[in-house]
Amino acid sequence: MTKKVDSSEQERKRTDIPPARTQAESDALIKRLDDLVALSDTPILEGIQVFKNKHGAYMRRNYGRFMDQFEMFFACMTDYAHNVNYFDKSHWPTNRGLQFIIMTFSLKQLHSSYDLLVSGVYEDAITLIRSAYESFLRMVFISCHPECPANAYYSPGQVGARFNATNFVRDELGLSWTAYSITSAFAHSNMYKVMGEAIGIGWNKSSKPVNLDYELDKDMIELTVNFIDFLLDAYLMAYDQLFTIDISSHKSRDKLQPHIDKLKSYAAICHESLKGHKANIYWREVAVDVEYIFTLIKTMDKDPELTWKDEWAKIKPSGVTT
Repeated sequence: MTKKVDSSEQERKRTDIPPARTQAESDALIKRLDDLVALSDTPILEGIQVFKNKHGAYMRRNYGRFMDQFEMFFACMTDYAHNVNYFDKSHWPTNRGLQFIIMTFSLKQLHSSYDLLVSGVYEDAITLIRSAYESFLRMVFISCHPECPANAYYSPGQVGARFNATNFVRDELGLSWTAYSITSAFAHSNMYKVMGEAIGIGWNKSSKPVNLDYELDKDMIELTVNFIDFLLDAYLMAYDQLFTIDISSHKSRDKLQPHIDKLKSYAAICHESLKGHKANIYWREVAVDVEYIFTLIKTMDKDPELTWKDEWAKIKPSGVTT
């Protein structure tokens, strides 16, 4: 039997790897770098910050209502998530704790995507939106597959159903949600921008120089705002309908109830906003699909022995194509 060689042992056997620097060499290298920094010229960084500041001001003027609403909803979710830790959750189904961790940890990505949008860094905002969207789908997957909740994340040697965002939404749930494919175009090495630029230069013989580019893009703002609104709806519904707490025996229940009621009202009005989207029927369709998904989650949580695809066929109205 061949002995398994770890990476450190393999490294020691290589002859092309130099030895670690001595302290004197490290001190000399640090000095050289410090000297270069002292003489460096970095106006581009000031320019980027100026752009971000101007873009933030533009967002406040033109999308101030969206910003205020996001901050209100986000603050409510983070406060509620913190408080959940200290109240009775014995009524939660077996896998609800894992779902709560997934969604709550993703709040940071949701806020970062908002922060990047306000700063005008749209592509990176959408990349983080993709991750927060995946977290929501992983939560749904766990309720559909209570027998293998850990399979929401890949690890070697898994047995049973495996999570794949595209297949889960398109092939299993049968939903025509394009969010994942669109966000993937930005998450995969910024494919959307790269290919668009390459086509312009190569096929259309554009003479536009290739530079690090920061510029206002109203279409990208609208796209990102819609994605964030969708995630706010899905996350608020999760906290309101799934991550519930029992305060019936708590001595301060009268003071706590208004906070729970506030979350419920926020979830309701956020969903109402998405479901009545004025500009695009796609988001109205998605809002209805989200309702079906939460019905599926609660159905499976009540009886994990059910077959989720059978229940899904009952929940989604027959003859409705999505």
